[in-house]
Amino acid sequence: MCRATNRSGVDETQGNFVCEGKEAIVRKSQLSKEMQAGIQRTLDLDEERGLPVTLPDVPETFPAPKFTHPLSNVEIAEGTTLDLDEHGLPLADFADVPETFPAPKFTHALNNVEIAEGSDAHFTCRVEPASDPKLEIEWLRNGQPIEAGSKYIMKFEFGITTMYIKGPYVEDSGVITCRAKNLSGVDETQGNFVCQSKLTYPAPHFTIGFDDVTITEGQDAYFACKVEPTDDPKLEVQWLRNGAPIEAGSKYILKSEFGIASMHIKWPFAEDSGVIMCRAKNRSGVDETQGNFVCHGKEAIVRKSQLSKEMQAGIQR
Repeated sequence: MCRATNRSGVDETQGNFVCEGKEAIVRKSQLSKEMQAGIQRTLDLDEERGLPVTLPDVPETFPAPKFTHPLSNVEIAEGTTLDLDEHGLPLADFADVPETFPAPKFTHALNNVEIAEGSDAHFTCRVEPASDPKLEIEWLRNGQPIEAGSKYIMKFEFGITTMYIKGPYVEDSGVITCRAKNLSGVDETQGNFVCQSKLTYPAPHFTIGFDDVTITEGQDAYFACKVEPTDDPKLEVQWLRNGAPIEAGSKYILKSEFGIASMHIKWPFAEDSGVIMCRAKNRSGVDETQGNFVCHGKEAIVRKSQLSKEMQAGIQR
């Protein structure tokens, strides 16, 4: 019988096969008639000469062969290496070769989600092929993997993948990505997630600005101003010179505490002169204050006496 099977059905065909067994001991000569006649003449001559007649030995007999290990079906994918043992049997079972599926594709993308603190966030998308057992789903926020847990609840059923964020905070906001991967490829979809704070603060406002500062090389420069609201944790303060941001370091010491923003410039030079600006920003708006900073350079040649007045008077006398 030959049977053909696929996902749609089965068909088979059959026929009878008869193999007649031979005798366990072969009694009939297997030689040709010519060889039998030649051997007989040789025997007759030996008999006429009085020589002993020696008959050929009867070959040793063995039982019919019997398979002790049946042949198993082997199905492998093209290009797969098939390892056999010393008896020619497969070392691994290749009967269950995984079915190949196309690369994943999102048929329904993620949407942008905007909520207030205290509300749960819900993300849903659909991906094909839904029946691929090797399909892997991964969720990310700003490119970093999200671990499933009591806060992040993830599900994947029948091609629909969902993620619930329970009790998110403002800092949970970001770009949410859902990535699907199988043996054939990768696809992803993403959307923006914004969690707004329940507390709203007014736009920043400088209640005290700073004046112009003029110094000579070798002197330190100080700038300070006051901005409201003082209790906004999202308030950002930035210092600029001629429109370019100033980076904090050993020369530029920046502080912002209790609504007081300050900058201390240590050992400035003439080229540090310019328009100094302090900018405050929060979710509600932006405000800024500015002043001129002038640092006069010293003379290359010091013409004024560096001696004290007493020493100068003694020299004069």
